[in-house]
Order: sequence, then structure tokens, then C-alpha cells
Amino acid sequence: MQNVVTNAQEKANYDGYDDAYAELENILNNKDNYTQDTVDAAQAAKDAADALGKDQPATNQDAVNEVIAGMQNVATNAQEKANYDAYNNAKAEADAIINSGNVDENGNPIYDEAVFEAYKEAVNKIDSELIKDLPSSEQTAVDNAVTELESLKATLESKKYYTVTFKNVDGNVLGTSSYVNGDVFGNLTAPALPEDTETTAYVGWVYADGTLAKADDVVSGDMDVTVASEAKKLIAKDESGVSIDEITSFVSGIEADTTVEEVLSKFDNDELVIEIKTYEGVDLASEELVGTGSTITLKSKYTGVVYETRMFIIMGDVDGDGDIDDTDFDISKSVGFESYTYPDEHNYFFIANDIDENGIINVLDAFYIGRMKTV
Repeated sequence: MQNVVTNAQEKANYDGYDDAYAELENILNNKDNYTQDTVDAAQAAKDAADALGKDQPATNQDAVNEVIAGMQNVATNAQEKANYDAYNNAKAEADAIINSGNVDENGNPIYDEAVFEAYKEAVNKIDSELIKDLPSSEQTAVDNAVTELESLKATLESKKYYTVTFKNVDGNVLGTSSYVNGDVFGNLTAPALPEDTETTAYVGWVYADGTLAKADDVVSGDMDVTVASEAKKLIAKDESGVSIDEITSFVSGIEADTTVEEVLSKFDNDELVIEIKTYEGVDLASEELVGTGSTITLKSKYTGVVYETRMFIIMGDVDGDGDIDDTDFDISKSVGFESYTYPDEHNYFFIANDIDENGIINVLDAFYIGRMKTV
């Protein structure tokens, strides 16, 4: 016992050891969050602590203090690593683009070749120059690299090839044309439009929203365009009772007291532009009456081109106001007694006055008009 007491050794003071050791373990368990220098230093300090152990006598206090100080120094000066998540994502996108070889699944080029090659070179330069183990204090350098990659991609995408598919009105594909994003429609290689027929005009190509494509339209993205077709002749509905004389261009079968809106409902040209004017050339509103000599003009809804203009004959309306009243009766009587003659350009009034359609205006026609009065 005396020997044990004589040779008893007090244990060295390990204050701070456990806390410092725990911080080293935290660093080593989260290596991705710290710079490699910090990880290496933490590993070396931990190895030294493990080699020393936790049972040194007081006579080795200096060695214990040195190990503790070393661990504390590593923990104090540990450098968290900059966040590379955004960069890694941007670089992965860049690698996918580069690995495509600039060829799509159909063997067609995806981007302008010169721009693609410049993109590859620039991406590789950025990646080779960026240190992959920067501390968080230099996060800006990593963020700048991300911005550069995104800018390069945007430039590349602006030179991406897209395809316009040209379709007929029945949906059949007539052809395709590739172009670089931002080009104009007029530079596309479009197939020939169908030839116009007697009743149908093919005026160009329309986008999905129905607007007509123009040569200076800037185009972007893959898209379908369809032949723009429209009727170029007025088409009366079968049940309308309206007839159109192809020789004289007169429209008949419209009764007196018929409004513009009612007249339009008798035609199958809803999608086109139709204008109706009085015989004096004044525009008629939808609620106004259509009279003898009034004109109906069919225009292209895309280009405004006039396809045809025809004239209404309202039997019994010989003054062109759309109704049949005493004025019409008086004019008809005057003509019947040869006291009134129509100017040549108003021969449509003569036709409207010839109720029995015998080519002669006489009192019998006036008699008929008197019985037809609507006012």
C-alpha cells in the first residue's frame, strides 16, 4: 500500500478536451460543409487526440494541453465551404446540353453549330477556373460562375433551332421549316399555298390564335400554322329566299322593312367582313333598313381585300329608304304616267318599280305598290 501511495500519479487536466473533440467530430461528420483544408486539419487533430488518449498523467500535462489547443484551434478556424448547389445544377444542365452532341432524337441540329461550339468552350473554361473548395467567405465567386453559366445558356437558347409545321385546312401536313429562334416569318421556307378557286381564296398562313402571319413577324418556339382560307363570294342560306344574279350582281328576295342585322343573318359568311351602305354610299347601322340600291360588300377578314360588291333590289321600294310608303306610291304613279324618269345610274329603282316584271312601268305597278305599302 505504501508503494502504491508513494507512486500514485495524478491524472492530467482534460478540461476542454471533450468539447473540442465533439466539434472535430461534427466537422468530420459533415465534410461536405467544410473546406478540404479544414477537414484535413480536423482529421489530423482527432488522430493526435486518439493517439494521446484520455488517461495521461499530470506529468504529461503539456502534451495534453497541446492536443487540446490543437483541437480548439481547428474548431475556431474551421471554414465552412461555399454553397455549390446552384453551380452543380447549372453545370449538370450544361453537361446534358454538351453531351447531346447538338443533335436531337431525329438527327437534326438543335442549335447553331458555331454558337454550340463556343458554348462548350466557355463552359469548360468556367469550370476549369472555378476552385471547387472555396470557403463561404468567397461565395460570390461561385455565384458569379452560376450567373455566367446561365448567361451562356440563354445565349445558346437564342440560337436554338425550332420547327414550324405548315398544315392544310384539313390538318394534313404540307411541309416544315426549321429556323433559329428570333427569325422572321418571311425567312421561313413555306410550301406553296393551294390555288384559289372560284369561291375560295387562300390568303396565307394563320397562327393558332387565328391571326394572319406577316413576313416581318418575329417567330419563336415550335409552332403549327394553318392555311388561311375564306369564301370570296356571298353565300345565301338555302332557307333565306335570297337569290343572287351572277350577271347583274343584283340581290333579290329581301322584303321591305328588313334591317341590316336581319339581312346579314340570311348569308353564310359570318367570319368575313361584310359592309352594307345606302345607294348614296352611307354606312348603314345594324338596326337600319336595307333599301333598293343599297350595296353589300364582302371583304377579306385578313387583308381587307374586296372580293365582291352586290346591290339589293327591294321590290316596291323605289326611293331606297327600305320601306314602302306613300312616297314610293307617288313615284310609281309618276313613272307610270311618264312624268318621272330614273337617271341611268338608278336603273335599280326601275327594277324595284316593275312589280309584275314585264319590263314596263305603268299604273298597274303603282297599283301593286299601293297595296304593298308597309308604312
